[in-house]
Amino acid sequence: MESNELKTEVEYEKDVRSLIDDFFKDTGTTERWMRTENPLLGGVSPYQMLKWGRGEKLLTFIKNQLAENRLPEPEKIEGVW
Repeated sequence: MESNELKTEVEYEKDVRSLIDDFFKDTGTTERWMRTENPLLGGVSPYQMLKWGRGEKLLTFIKNQLAENRLPEPEKIEGVW
């Protein structure tokens, strides 16, 4: 991975965390959400998506969910917590 690509993924993580922090207003809940496997993401966690270079897709998903007010809390994702 080139340094420009790494920087982009780091920026995506920063943007994602900022949106999620603003939504949940709690860093602990944000951290759980980032680590929770999410069926709406194909059964992977947001951290996994970032690790696999899917930051742009994740950010788009989050923005769409927030626009529809449908971002599930970690506790509400079936089979988790």
